Amino acid sequence: MNLATLMVLSFAFVNVNAQANKDYAYLSNQRALLHKYAFCKCLGYGFPKESLNSKDFSLTILMEQLEYPLSVYMKVDSIAKIFAESIQESNYQDTRGKKGVMVNCIDFYIGKKLDSLIKSFDPSLQKK
Repeated sequence: MNLATLMVLSFAFVNVNAQANKDYAYLSNQRALLHKYAFCKCLGYGFPKESLNSKDFSLTILMEQLEYPLSVYMKVDSIAKIFAESIQESNYQDTRGKKGVMVNCIDFYIGKKLDSLIKSFDPSLQKK
């Protein structure tokens, strides 16, 4: 193999590798944003009387950056609602009648179930 061929192959490999890194960075970013979206939805459903959307613009910012189809948001929204509604009130004397919404939504956010669900949406990403 001559030097010119080796250089061309090396250049092609570097370009392919750079594109793969760029694609993975994009995918990782979209997954992270969708995790944050799920967390925000969990908090919103966990505090239904608080109207968090009128006090916080996080969901708006996330929706502007996310590039999934509407069906993905609906599925994530649904699972966040089911999870938040399953959070039970405390029976301990000092916290009786209260819910641990934030700590439970954090667990939901970092949980394997949500992570697997979000990864399953990879093929549906719509690059802008």
